[in-house]
Amino acid sequence: MAKLKASEVKAICDAERSDSLSALNASKLSEERSKALDYYRGDMAVDMPSLPDRSSAVSTDVADVVEGLMPNLMEIFTGGDDVVRFEPVGQEDEEGAAQETDYTNHVFMQQNHGFLVLYGFIKDALLSKNGYVKVWWDKGQREERETYKGLTDDELAILADDDEIEIEEQDSYPDEDYEAAPLVEAPPLAPEGMPQAGMPPEAMGQPPMPPAAPAGPQTLHNVVVRRKKDYACAKVVNVPPEEVGISRRAKSISEASYFFHETDTTQQDLIDDGFDEKQVKTLRPGEINDTEEQEARNTVDDTDDSEASGTSNEVSRPVRVLEEYIRMDYEGKGARLYRVTRGGAQGEVLTREGKPAIDEVDCIPFASMTPIIMPHRHIGRSVADIVMDIQRIKTALLRNILDNAYMANNQRIEVPQNIAGDSTIDDLLNNRPGGIVRTKGAGGLMPIPNQEIGSFIYPLLDYMDGQREWRTGVTRQGQGLDPNALQNIGENAILDAANAARAKTKLIARIFAETGIRDLFLLLHGVIRKNSAEGATVRLRNQWVQVDPRNWKTRNDMTVNVGLGTGSKEQQLSFLMGLLGIQKEALLSGTGLATPANIYNTLKKLVEMADLKSVEPYFTDPATVPPQPPQPDPKQIEVEGKLKLQAAEAQANQQLAEQRAVAELKLDMARMQEEARLAQQQQEAEFALRIKEMQAEHQLELVRMQQQERQAMAGNATKERIGMDANRSKAAISNTRPGGKVG
Repeated sequence: MAKLKASEVKAICDAERSDSLSALNASKLSEERSKALDYYRGDMAVDMPSLPDRSSAVSTDVADVVEGLMPNLMEIFTGGDDVVRFEPVGQEDEEGAAQETDYTNHVFMQQNHGFLVLYGFIKDALLSKNGYVKVWWDKGQREERETYKGLTDDELAILADDDEIEIEEQDSYPDEDYEAAPLVEAPPLAPEGMPQAGMPPEAMGQPPMPPAAPAGPQTLHNVVVRRKKDYACAKVVNVPPEEVGISRRAKSISEASYFFHETDTTQQDLIDDGFDEKQVKTLRPGEINDTEEQEARNTVDDTDDSEASGTSNEVSRPVRVLEEYIRMDYEGKGARLYRVTRGGAQGEVLTREGKPAIDEVDCIPFASMTPIIMPHRHIGRSVADIVMDIQRIKTALLRNILDNAYMANNQRIEVPQNIAGDSTIDDLLNNRPGGIVRTKGAGGLMPIPNQEIGSFIYPLLDYMDGQREWRTGVTRQGQGLDPNALQNIGENAILDAANAARAKTKLIARIFAETGIRDLFLLLHGVIRKNSAEGATVRLRNQWVQVDPRNWKTRNDMTVNVGLGTGSKEQQLSFLMGLLGIQKEALLSGTGLATPANIYNTLKKLVEMADLKSVEPYFTDPATVPPQPPQPDPKQIEVEGKLKLQAAEAQANQQLAEQRAVAELKLDMARMQEEARLAQQQQEAEFALRIKEMQAEHQLELVRMQQQERQAMAGNATKERIGMDANRSKAAISNTRPGGKVG
């Protein structure tokens, strides 16, 4: 079978598109999505137009629910380092899965503004039933214009040799501040017969030298260059739901027989993408008819229905491009999936290098998700769908309350005709503070009683708020704790209510994880693996790593573990701390229930939950630690333990004996020192006593000698007196006379 012609392919695609489920061909779908966008913006003019002189207030329940869900959902998917984790399919796949996880998340978050892509993806799903993203491999050339001033000839030559640089402008000028090198004086003459310095080279047997360039100022250059550099990377963008369409029979994008994406681009972008310039310039832009959804997104009049918009600038001339994915027998080899690129008002098949832009592809590079899945259908329900009726009811109630308040401040007046003058009605209509009302008689104007309805309306508003919270799980307590809500309510009741509300949010998150986000990262992984022409060195987890996607495995059978937590972050931290304690006990038990790697993984998760970037500064991966020697037999450990215990006891006894001996020695020495001190003191006392005795004896001897001396002196005196008496007696005897006295 011959290959189909481009006209035949165009006819097949037109038929599929006219039967597809899209904004242009499914009026109910487009109407519901545009209505959800209107309700989100608070525009209810179609369903509930405001009456003249009546309240036009709008309850913003759709916006409140969507904006109430967004923080929790964004925290779930972007709160950690990884949006998804590729789980290994075997023991040998551990390292590969970890590296692919890090690099794929790096490409998504760092190279593609992943946070904003996820934000738009999730918000479209909550508002417009289904959100869409596109994943493809983008390559091209980036240009930068640079200016260099004051370059020397050598610097200019280096710049000109760079293949990425094209010199556009060059201005050369002499350097006036340049000073030429001074001339070298002639060396002294050599001895006769030897070659003389300064002689011509040929005279010294050497080849002649070229003539020297005249000395002068050097030349400087000012240049303007354009640096061109090729780039290639995986791209992920959020696609508006109104720009895509799918076969009505399809239950998912991967199984769809037809899928299209229609958007506006510029003439120059098509040429840069490689499409034939001649054909692109002849494409008619056609009328750009915005759908209801595009009009609903128009908040600041940012669309232009003019057919001639931008045609004055050929480079930016808008062109409608239709990218279709269809399963057909294009080459007569059976049904296969092809990408057909068409453009212009007539939907012509574009050509690239003279050939139709009909390329066989492996998959449709789009991912989709919906918060409320309708079984066996691709299009689901949005959160806005289940809240819009509540917004209508609350808007009606709110307007009635405000109208009632307005009527209370501006009551109707009963005016009897018999007291109404020519100016009475005009004075009543001119209701201003301090105004007067002129009548023909006093007391005739009677206010018509106005029934106060607030006591009836407020319970209804609370009831509708409760219904909204029950349907969506977005509670007032979840947005900010109301102290009044805690009165007379037990702790368990509060926790149960919070868990029930959180369960709905977690269900939506799980649906997103298992559908759109899982498909998105599988597509991104496949695009990187198939199109990367060389490895790259990137910084992952604070380490420079060499990544070569060409060695990656096909991950069709890989588990994608999206980062969903259990409970709040505090609950997860508490759970991990308890798990860490159990792991420590299991590790110490020696049963093998826990390993250092298990504990490291728990610590790593704790660090991630603490919003720290990397675990390396805090803990070391056991896999990077040198292996420890093999553990001996437990019986041997027991024997060695007993021996060590005995040795320790012997050593302790020996130390105790040594300490006792040292203590006894110290005691003996102290006792000897005390005895010596006492002996010395006794000797000193005896010596002092002896000295005192000697002194006493000496004193006694002195006294005795003095007494003896006195006695001697007394004896001598006595002897002298006796002698004298004897002498006197002798003299008296000798001198006796008769009758004389004898003395």
